[in-house]
Amino acid sequence: MVASLQSRVAAQIRDGIVTGDYPAGAGLSEVTLSEELGVSRTPVREALKQLATEGLVEIVPRVGTFVAEPSRRDIAELYELCEVFRGLAARLAAQRGASAGLERHVTDDAAFGEALMVAADSLKLALTHRWHMNQLSSLAVPDRGDVATAERQRVVDRIAAKDAHGAEHAMRDHVRATQRALMGQ
Repeated sequence: MVASLQSRVAAQIRDGIVTGDYPAGAGLSEVTLSEELGVSRTPVREALKQLATEGLVEIVPRVGTFVAEPSRRDIAELYELCEVFRGLAARLAAQRGASAGLERHVTDDAAFGEALMVAADSLKLALTHRWHMNQLSSLAVPDRGDVATAERQRVVDRIAAKDAHGAEHAMRDHVRATQRALMGQ
């Protein structure tokens, strides 16, 4: 099935937000976007409405549309969800004995999270995780260096040992530590 024009436009704008081409707080003009993407304003307008439901943009009536800036509460809630999603993914990966490939991503949190979703082999979990984590893409997460790498390595070790409970708890601990660093706690 061919994706609708609105879906393709939404995907292009979403990608621009996630990659930082459209930074948090930036205004998004329907006219400018339609010119950049080579489409009329209608699919852009509909795409922006869709992205607003995803929490990526904020539409302010009679003012404009802006790339969303997550509040402290948003960040806390999204990290609570991340803890659950990634913890479950670690549990599923351990139950399936799917540790192959994770080791090479232990130094990069985003790549590790994506690899973990692949290892969990749950499409719905991966989609839900990505949908929520896109809302955090504008944040500069502090680099916790070797400590974070060691935490992710513990997750890999637990998955390789097929210790589902241990993998889930190690992953949850890692996500909580990352959140504390981000929130300055």
